[in-house]
Amino acid sequence: MNAVETDLQEVLEATMEQVVPYHKPGVVVDLEPSPGSVLVRADPLQIQEVFVNLLKNALDATERGSVRVRVSDRGETVAVSIEDTGSGMTPEVRARLFEPFFTTKKLGEGTGLGLSLSQAIVAAHGGKIEVESEVGKGTKVTVLLPWREAHEDPRRR
Repeated sequence: MNAVETDLQEVLEATMEQVVPYHKPGVVVDLEPSPGSVLVRADPLQIQEVFVNLLKNALDATERGSVRVRVSDRGETVAVSIEDTGSGMTPEVRARLFEPFFTTKKLGEGTGLGLSLSQAIVAAHGGKIEVESEVGKGTKVTVLLPWREAHEDPRRR
């Protein structure tokens, strides 16, 4: 891992460009701007891979409605939430979500490694992934990462 000072807002903007080919008609994709820099110590390419995986999954699950990306402060951590108005998940699917090779996609459409790999990357950065979902209403996946340094508040720049 090549961890450097990384602005998550910049990573998210690059991610949004990368997933443009996956956009669907009738689905609004929106990145809410954050007020100022959102600095973490991370490998920007690995973190971008996580966000690409999560956004592609959200877009796959959403036929009409929206996919919204929001950055928020949770005290010791920064939270990046990707929320969709897609099909949602059953508790059984949610329980297996991060298992390697588990997929709900059709044969040939996914390996079932994206979320497992994403969880490992986030854990290697000292963070975690939270998932909330309701069948028929959508899913919210939140990546929690520690701020650049615990003793320094980077928002004061």
